[in-house]
Amino acid sequence: MRTNSRSPLRFAKSPLIARNYPTTSIKGETDDLYSIMEFVENLFPDRAIIVCRRSETPSVYHASANCKKIFGYDAAAVKRLSLPDFLALVHPEDISEVEQCFAFINASEPYDPVLYRFELHYRMKHKKGHYIHVADQKMAMKYGDGYIYINSIKDETSQTKFHDVKMNIYQYVRQEFRQVQTFIPRLSQSDLTPRQKDIVNLIDKGFTNREIAEQLSVSVNTIKNHKSLLFRKVNVKNTIELLNVARSGVW
Repeated sequence: MRTNSRSPLRFAKSPLIARNYPTTSIKGETDDLYSIMEFVENLFPDRAIIVCRRSETPSVYHASANCKKIFGYDAAAVKRLSLPDFLALVHPEDISEVEQCFAFINASEPYDPVLYRFELHYRMKHKKGHYIHVADQKMAMKYGDGYIYINSIKDETSQTKFHDVKMNIYQYVRQEFRQVQTFIPRLSQSDLTPRQKDIVNLIDKGFTNREIAEQLSVSVNTIKNHKSLLFRKVNVKNTIELLNVARSGVW
């Protein structure tokens, strides 16, 4: 997928989303929606909650107090950030791939934003100057005659080692959100080797390590080594996650 530096702006300003799924405003602390946001913040104290407008004039309606705890900026400062200001906090080595994630979302339109969630993993600059690994989940909620668009940002630095920018895509199916796809920009540009693809295809067919070794006329240890390399290359922890990525169509 080709990178386009305007893609994040197109995501925030999407005329299709703005027209068919208009943003609901939070008018003040007396608004019922404000109370809902307070409830969400209390429910997820480890996440910064930012409510945004997706329109021709993207802006922040509401930012939770724990933004300061997550990336150092208090709620008032976050509300003053423009979209370019926010993107400037993304690590320079990650911004191109973050843009590709936004372009991927744009290419998926039209879709009902309530039925999908997009969780981006990238590095963001803390106010103190260091970078943290964040999981930035973008979601929407129906409210009244419109929608509210929420960014839920969590600091993953101490829990997960950062390898690559990636985006997990969740769809609401049978009363729950299920991960249906993973988009990894780096892998969309760098294919696996033919042997690695063979191994992934055989894993997908349900073959065991021994059966794969027999199919490819190599030792079981060789297959185990290949799988370990695949896990590191694709940035996954197990076979299930590897297959989720393989089935997402990034190769």
